[in-house]
Amino acid sequence: SIKLFLKIAKQMLKALHRLHGSGIIHRDLSTRNFLINSKTTQVYLSDFGSSAYWREFEENLIQTRTGVPACGTYQYMSPEHTGKVNRAIDYRSDIYSLGVIFYELICGRTPLKTITDKLTVLYAHVTLNFPPLHVLDTCHAKVPLALSNIVEKMLKKDPEERYQSCLGLYHDLEQVEAFLNLFSTETNLVALDSLFRVEEKEEEGDNAE
Repeated sequence: SIKLFLKIAKQMLKALHRLHGSGIIHRDLSTRNFLINSKTTQVYLSDFGSSAYWREFEENLIQTRTGVPACGTYQYMSPEHTGKVNRAIDYRSDIYSLGVIFYELICGRTPLKTITDKLTVLYAHVTLNFPPLHVLDTCHAKVPLALSNIVEKMLKKDPEERYQSCLGLYHDLEQVEAFLNLFSTETNLVALDSLFRVEEKEEEGDNAE
């Protein structure tokens, strides 16, 4: 249900907010890097091998405009992370990647799932506007417009047009959740274990409580 999605999405945001609060950018957010306990639906952020401190970008200690990204998963990569635009990475890059995850969780595929060529995927992140969730044939009758707009804002090509932090995004998700407490809305979300690494026991990682 949408309510289950919102519960999981808010936990993801809490974990990411704590990471950003420590001055760290994850740089490789994908469904593979979130763990979920199948019994409690508790969410854990993991795999920090590509993570870096924001100050290293500020001090130009990490090259971000090489033309070919040094890390990250192409299907979830922000435009500025692709190396195809003259812009450094910051926290908002993670918000874009999380938007791809939300998109996938709601409709069952990433926006660029049908594109297999890696270079084409990179350019598509820079140039292609993705169809809003509420107009997709697979879920358009089920996704509230407000939620569709939230994900669309997360996926803006220009970081200045995205959410500027996890806090504003969290607030808007809570507003959708409050609305759904009054009006029941369901959607055909894909099975959790088809997207996430589902764990029966708690794993090490940044968990959201």
